[in-house]
Amino acid sequence: MTFTYPRSCAACLGDVVGMKPLATSSRKRTRSLAQAQVRVLQAKAEADSMQYTLPLKQKQIEQSKLEAQARKEARGGPGGRSTPSRCAKALRPSALGLSSEHG
Repeated sequence: MTFTYPRSCAACLGDVVGMKPLATSSRKRTRSLAQAQVRVLQAKAEADSMQYTLPLKQKQIEQSKLEAQARKEARGGPGGRSTPSRCAKALRPSALGLSSEHG
């Protein structure tokens, strides 16, 4: 003896089976929306970090320029010779009471 569903139950099962593709597409849609939200949040986080990173980089560039300018001036500027510092003058043989022959 085989069991057959009454007509009303078979219709219900057909509806449930027909719902499987809808459930799958719904899960895909939900997953896609979640991934899109993650990308939006990542973009916002990157923009926020750039808000702090760019001014820091600009300060570093300005600092490097100032240091380069200070080194250039310490060397005597563009093409010029620098004057010896006090330390260098103090270490000259004549300042130490030595003649230049002692090397």
